[in-house]
Amino acid sequence: MNNSPVSKFLLHFLTRGILEPVDLQVATTLLRLGGSEDPHLALAVALCVRAPSHGHICVDLATVAKELRQYPRQRRPLGAGRPLPLEADVPLLPWPEPKSWVETLRASPMVREEVEITADSGTPLVLEGSRVYLDRYARYQARLIADLQERAKDSGTDLGGPRLRESLDMLFVDDGNHPEGLDRQRLAACMAVLRRFTVISGGPGTGKTTTVKKILALLLMQHGASLRIALAAPTGKAAARLQESLRDGLEELPVNEEICCALGKIPTFTLHRLLGVRGDSRSRFRHHANNPLPYDVIVVDEASMVSFAHMAKLVDAVPKDARLILLGDRNQLASVDAGAVFGDLCSPRPGLQFSRSFVEKVQGVGGTDLSAQAKVVETAGIWDCMVELTRFYRFDARSGIGEVARAIQNMDKTTDSVFVCLEGKFSDLQWQHQDDFAARDHLRETVIEGYAPLVRAALQSNSPEEILAQLDRLRVLSPHRLGPMGVDVLNEKIALWLAEVVPGFDPGEGLWAPGQPVMITQNDRNLGLFNGDVGVVMADSRPRMAVFPSLDGPRLISVARIPHARPVFCMSIHKSQGSQFDHAVVALPERASQIMTRELIYTGITRGAKRVTVFGDRTVLERALKRRVRRQSGLRGALWNE
Repeated sequence: MNNSPVSKFLLHFLTRGILEPVDLQVATTLLRLGGSEDPHLALAVALCVRAPSHGHICVDLATVAKELRQYPRQRRPLGAGRPLPLEADVPLLPWPEPKSWVETLRASPMVREEVEITADSGTPLVLEGSRVYLDRYARYQARLIADLQERAKDSGTDLGGPRLRESLDMLFVDDGNHPEGLDRQRLAACMAVLRRFTVISGGPGTGKTTTVKKILALLLMQHGASLRIALAAPTGKAAARLQESLRDGLEELPVNEEICCALGKIPTFTLHRLLGVRGDSRSRFRHHANNPLPYDVIVVDEASMVSFAHMAKLVDAVPKDARLILLGDRNQLASVDAGAVFGDLCSPRPGLQFSRSFVEKVQGVGGTDLSAQAKVVETAGIWDCMVELTRFYRFDARSGIGEVARAIQNMDKTTDSVFVCLEGKFSDLQWQHQDDFAARDHLRETVIEGYAPLVRAALQSNSPEEILAQLDRLRVLSPHRLGPMGVDVLNEKIALWLAEVVPGFDPGEGLWAPGQPVMITQNDRNLGLFNGDVGVVMADSRPRMAVFPSLDGPRLISVARIPHARPVFCMSIHKSQGSQFDHAVVALPERASQIMTRELIYTGITRGAKRVTVFGDRTVLERALKRRVRRQSGLRGALWNE
């Protein structure tokens, strides 16, 4: 590190944990190459370099100091024995005055205000109002905004008339139990017919995959069985669940055999496989605007997990006349990487909003009058492509999981409604206080009850199908990897508990002990295994094998060929996205932390399909529920005219 004025200025932010050494190094290098010695410009560069690692694609110069003050740091400041209170740190730092800061950037030759979508125009930063971007993210955003605004327009479809109305009536039978008197699944189907872009959001059990199954049947009925359709999801597990959900109950659909057969043969991909991974690059794909995907309809599930960069590349690769349908839950955690595209796409306003022209088309095509349920505006826009499913089908009125999910979704400033659910007498939802010794015994008993059948099945050399059938009966989830209630410690504890009750299970054999569930931690395209895939080590096989679920059935792979894996009796809540377990046990840490947010708690609880147990301290949970994930971008403002 040199002693230039720029380095000395940035050192204030480095020593207090705001910046990392790499942020300072990149900033000083870029300024040296640009011939500038302005410390305020250097700070903007360093913060932009920092932003993606914290989930943001830009930095708002007007609010960054305030936002950093609200969110405690994750790491210790340089040279400090313990984290300093950020509330005391931030005001003491030499922050530039926001308006003059913006003017400094505007006057710099290293910054531009016009974004060229297709090519790098030579400046490392882009300024948009008070938001400043690295060039790459500015171009991703500009391209995504342009593509989505174009796709949000009327598809120009000539579909309509009695045939379409009959198909809608056949697929969406009104049972009279819809909230607000509106069948939102039918609305989503009309939207998918009228638009080339549709976003369907909804919590667990609201019928997202059932809706898309009927939408695809509807499109096949209108266009014929030759319609080219692809399904995709960010992870292999999520892709397998989507394919299974689509094929489940096909025989119950009121469609002919040709349509049913076409639905059963729709290919399913991970997002990387869909776009076409290139051997010479980790960030570029075979399919893009000049080599688009060969499909007429593309459905992407768990879209909240898709990062900003990947969403831009996906939309870029979808043919201009094809339909793109995104499914997801706006209340879940956003992507591990930068951006929260799905959340930005969904309406920032309560209730439904549609343009007058769209309302009239839905009335004509589907016979549904939206004027009483939605705010009607004169201008068409992205709001004509959004529908949120609010009716729960999986959970009945006695379901605690459904009630607590709804309470978290609708939470305002207090957590009272959430704790009313957690402390209620629901058979599928339990709340165990962390300081209760009986609760700790209950955690042990719950884990043994859920995992012992899996370990026994593997040790008894049951068939791969029988072993995998036990894999998702239970999963322990934790927000953190480290700490007494972190993933690493709980994996060790659970293995020891199971060794006490399951003869033959020996954690001393390490990661590849027979009966041990394992999770892949790094993509291996040669093996067809991807980060987050989960399998089980089998017994009595030479060489020792692990069995993994796949879209084509169980896959047996020699453990000697698997270089990157870890035990997974317990997994992080982030890694659990896209998965569903019969029983989810959410184990909270003893203290609150920065990553403990409402979205994380919601994601953990909604991983349980039949039963959820929350184990933790009330204060820790309360603080987490009051903290929201906020990720900076200009996408929502551009699409929703905010």
